[in-house]
Amino acid sequence: MAADLVLDSLDTDILVLGAGGAGLCAALHAADRAPRLTVTVAVKGLLGRAGCTRMVQGGYNAVLAAPDSLEAHLLDTLQGGAWINDQELVWTLVQEAPGRGLVVVELTKRQVIELYAMRKILEGAAARFAAQHASPAEGELLHRLAAECRDAETPARMALCNRAFHLAIYEAAHNRYLQQALGDMSDALTLLPSTTFQEPGRAATAYDEHMKIAEAIIAHDADAAEAAGRDHIAMAERLRSRMLFGV
Repeated sequence: MAADLVLDSLDTDILVLGAGGAGLCAALHAADRAPRLTVTVAVKGLLGRAGCTRMVQGGYNAVLAAPDSLEAHLLDTLQGGAWINDQELVWTLVQEAPGRGLVVVELTKRQVIELYAMRKILEGAAARFAAQHASPAEGELLHRLAAECRDAETPARMALCNRAFHLAIYEAAHNRYLQQALGDMSDALTLLPSTTFQEPGRAATAYDEHMKIAEAIIAHDADAAEAAGRDHIAMAERLRSRMLFGV
């Protein structure tokens, strides 16, 4: 096996490992400060679509009315950053955000229906490709992430684990063009408020749905994986519709 291994080599002046927010900013600043040097970014997925940055909270919030408060916003932000944030910068953001003229975009019922229709197709395709191409290690990762989602203590943590589960499916699908389409769809999903994991009992039902997807992928049953992936999104759509529109 070792004799068949082919290693490519690349000469570069600056090597950046990772293409999350920090990595890409480092690469941009390096190129700006030293334009004559070559800068290379090493990334395990699609450039701009990989990294943990896409899994964290997008954008920023602002205190607009009671019962919200600057102190509560500060605490939420520090907790969201696992207390490694620069607390003075967080306080500056919290204080200045209300005066920034924020515009909140809300999707119409028609747009939500269209978004979930496309999501069912893409998530189903991702599960199908994952069943065809996933390695044993990728299958075990899905098992572990499903359990973490089930055991999460808060809806926000459940949503984060759920996001990680779906990202693992995307990676296991090994299709860069599907990943790009799923990335665009994920950007649209950020326009939806809150999370369906706020619904009572959702953690348990989601775990069953996750395990059904994971088992089908591990068994390399593409038809079952696609059906389970679509069913999972269909349930999420029903919950979301009830939360947003009462139907």
